[in-house]
Amino acid sequence: MSSNDPYRTSNAGYAVQQVGRGVEYGRILTYIFESPNWLMNVVWSALCAMLSGLVVGQLVMYGYQADILISSLQNRDAVYPDFDSNKIGDYLLRGLWVWLGIIIASMLLGFLLFFCLVALILFMALLQWITSDGNSVPVFIQVGMITGYLVIIGGGVITSFLMVTPVAIKLCLSGNLAELFDWKWHIDFIKRTLGSMILASLMLIFSGMLLSFVGLLACFIGIFPATGWLMMSQAQMYCQLYRTYLERGGTAVNVQLIGSNI
Repeated sequence: MSSNDPYRTSNAGYAVQQVGRGVEYGRILTYIFESPNWLMNVVWSALCAMLSGLVVGQLVMYGYQADILISSLQNRDAVYPDFDSNKIGDYLLRGLWVWLGIIIASMLLGFLLFFCLVALILFMALLQWITSDGNSVPVFIQVGMITGYLVIIGGGVITSFLMVTPVAIKLCLSGNLAELFDWKWHIDFIKRTLGSMILASLMLIFSGMLLSFVGLLACFIGIFPATGWLMMSQAQMYCQLYRTYLERGGTAVNVQLIGSNI
């Protein structure tokens, strides 16, 4: 096991050297091999993926992501911490806040999209009532309705995609669900890292598709190690994006011990 303990102090805002290296996209996928125990780390992550249907596996994996993120912030080039079965309770607790934060943020976004769709339907219905002769629906209304649906749905997918990353990073670091509502920080994070976040996420998505396909070829069971690998890579992506955010003048998050704010 790694001797690196990211929880050795509470309320520690770890300093990040302003080296200006930006996002190392290739390392997001390859850094897991930097640990001599990488195979067991992937195995544990695969077990978490297998238990994701029961939620508990997902919570543990979020907690392990927080462990990787916090540890990597102390030293960019240090070997990430191995999965520690003795800290599963800690992983569960930290992962619970991350999971709840993502669920709540997604629900808020869902409500916003619902109201936008209702507003669009009512507006188009009113426009049709004003302009229609009662026998047909004007073409521009049909086109407008379809365009409006696509814009709202597409915007919702993009917004959700951009929102999950800062929410996950903030809650992984702070372990405080109240930090979810620090919208100023989330917006600032998106503004400072938008391009890097899109490129890194797209790389992870396409790599995930490839790894999942290979996993399916391996009698389906290979999809679980592939998912574990991607979750660990996601943790490295979080770390690099957060470092990039700080290097571009962002506000640091106070790192807290698991359970220290309960």
